[in-house]
Amino acid sequence: MKHTVTTACPLDCWDACSIVATVENGRITSLAGHAEHPITRGFLCGKTLRYPERVYSPDRILHPMLRRANGQFDRIGWDEALDRVAETMQLLQGSIGTESILHYPSGGSMGMLKKLGLRFFSLLGGVTEAAGDICFGAGDLAMEEAMGRPSQHDPRDVEHSRAAIFWGRDPFTTNTHFLPLLKAAKARGTRLLSVNPIRIDGSGLFDRQIQPAPGKDCFLALWIVKRLLADGVVDRTFVESRAAGFDAFRRSIEKVDLDSLLTVAGVSRDDADALLDAYRLRPASTWIGAGVQHCMAGVEVIAILASLAAMTGNIGVPGGGVSFYHRHRTALDATWLAPKGNAARREVPAGVFWRGLDALEPPIRMMWVNGANPVHALPDSDRVVEAMRRIPFVVVVDFHWTDTARLAHLVLPTTSFLEEDGIVTSYGHNLIGRQRRVIDPLGESKSDLAIFQALAERLGFGDELAGDEGTWVDRFSRTLPESTRAALDESGFGDNPGLSAVPWADGRFATKSGRFEFPRTIDLRPFARTAPSAEFPLQLISPKGKRHLLSQTIPSRPLAHSPIAIHPDDARRLGLAAGARVRVASARAEIEAVVEIDEALRPGVVVMSLNGSADPRNNVNRLTPAETSRDGMMPAYYDCFVRVQPNR
Repeated sequence: MKHTVTTACPLDCWDACSIVATVENGRITSLAGHAEHPITRGFLCGKTLRYPERVYSPDRILHPMLRRANGQFDRIGWDEALDRVAETMQLLQGSIGTESILHYPSGGSMGMLKKLGLRFFSLLGGVTEAAGDICFGAGDLAMEEAMGRPSQHDPRDVEHSRAAIFWGRDPFTTNTHFLPLLKAAKARGTRLLSVNPIRIDGSGLFDRQIQPAPGKDCFLALWIVKRLLADGVVDRTFVESRAAGFDAFRRSIEKVDLDSLLTVAGVSRDDADALLDAYRLRPASTWIGAGVQHCMAGVEVIAILASLAAMTGNIGVPGGGVSFYHRHRTALDATWLAPKGNAARREVPAGVFWRGLDALEPPIRMMWVNGANPVHALPDSDRVVEAMRRIPFVVVVDFHWTDTARLAHLVLPTTSFLEEDGIVTSYGHNLIGRQRRVIDPLGESKSDLAIFQALAERLGFGDELAGDEGTWVDRFSRTLPESTRAALDESGFGDNPGLSAVPWADGRFATKSGRFEFPRTIDLRPFARTAPSAEFPLQLISPKGKRHLLSQTIPSRPLAHSPIAIHPDDARRLGLAAGARVRVASARAEIEAVVEIDEALRPGVVVMSLNGSADPRNNVNRLTPAETSRDGMMPAYYDCFVRVQPNR
């Protein structure tokens, strides 16, 4: 029997696609993009197209697995597994307190029902929560300070832009459904520019690709600001009636030497002039990627880019904006996540949760991980491993053997997104998607909701989490207009009423003053703290890759060693050829990789994507530093310097 099911992709991506799944005799045979979805437009990225391979992988975890004293994992029943968890939680609750439990969630699935872990741990009494955002944290803080919250124009608004600048954002890899919109905009005359240490486009879509030194974007942006100020290209109406702090901002950068900025940024005058000309156009839109703020000066970089858009009158207008991401769940009823105030007893920074862990009182005695693979995702990952090994009871909810799952004492098998219902919002566009179960759960896997419900029953508050997946979708969506709910039921997607295609169009911002807040001072000291050395002369950046999403690998395509991309000049200097096995070392660790020669790089920059290898010993985040930006939460992944040597 053959049929189709419309669902939504909840994976951590700008696009949040609408999917049409074909099922034959209970098995998924293909996935396709929904043709009528305004963003998906009938196609899917390769990562999602191949996702059934991950669902049906022979390596999938389908039963609760308990690690024995000899380190081996044995299959156990659900009752035994849940009883062990509940008994440990009750013991800690009655002795040293529930803050001795560390809850570590992340964005392995962005579906709203996955957030119900917050409700569970709040009802338990409040625990230690891993706080902050390891992807967007620094930029989020900068946007909060400038506008009250991060903003993102709907990508369809690019049709109104005379120029669109993609600053550290690679639509070819992480935002593929933007590409048709960009091609249409270019055909109408929009100028497209990329600012990225990596030349991302070999198709000719971008009119200019500008490659600053990693982490030095701020100096290029300041050069643009100072040139525009000198030429009087300032929207006086905006800075005087809708903004605060502009004069202090201008004075703070007067002392910055204009001539030195491009040298530090590593950008030619010709490239800088092309970018300057784009910002002279109105409206000009700036689309910012996560990598721009993966440095110790991440907050400052985003603050300057937001200020550049503001002073040129490109905020609150169609075709303008400084688009980073938006808080996309605001239209849903999130009060369901916060019973009893949802107050964590305490918080630790998610990016460096292990820092100071041993000094906590009461100490951490249990760790719960869901939707996350911190060993793979966090910097200086050897320290993450050391910290987790000191925690007496680690529970990981996943459906594949990740680097983190291998460290668990108990692994609970969850469902893939194709085996569960839910509701999905997007941080990259203005639509909501209805996630529907495509196939029944495989093996003994259970949804996160079902796992939390079973534990809540054992712990005495089962009624607080009662209800099937459809009931919880209704609870979260009860604040949506009837028209949106009807569209979700009928087509699987609808407009998100909590978002505007053009944020701040009314001129009122979410700051305390109600105005756009320019930074009063610009601190360039964080930029001076990072530089190559004779021992570690190459700067390593680790963006997302094209093959699969972060550590969510396709098991049939494992990589024994991650590729490391090197500029031809650096390869010749080091005596390396394509395919050579090398050792890559930082001040923290050493891993193995295979050389790829890439003329699209800047000399002095090497790239290893976060896709990683099948061998956790070659995880790129063993190399990255545990430094953070000003917020103390956002890891400075790209302030990483390495040496590359032949593996003899």
